[in-house]
Amino acid sequence: MNTIKCICMECQTVFHADYCKPLECPTCESPEVRPAEPCPKCGGAMRPRDWLCRPCRKALLARITNFFDTLTCEEESQFDEWMDGDSVSDRRHWERSDEE
Repeated sequence: MNTIKCICMECQTVFHADYCKPLECPTCESPEVRPAEPCPKCGGAMRPRDWLCRPCRKALLARITNFFDTLTCEEESQFDEWMDGDSVSDRRHWERSDEE
């Protein structure tokens, strides 16, 4: 029997299913099930529309939160100014304070 790794788009349950059968999540019974994609960071299962799997997203959020919790009010203001309309990947183009 040919099985594939599937992921529920609603509850993110990962399970194996017969490729030929209609898919339904065994946890929440949602019909919104897709073949799982491999997470580029850890190789775990992730939804096709995501950049990272759920555990990696949670770990990233914790790292970012821990970092921001260390900033002073002035550093937060500077970061806010840098981010004004930008994405994090645009940070390579921000002015460096030592160049001003």
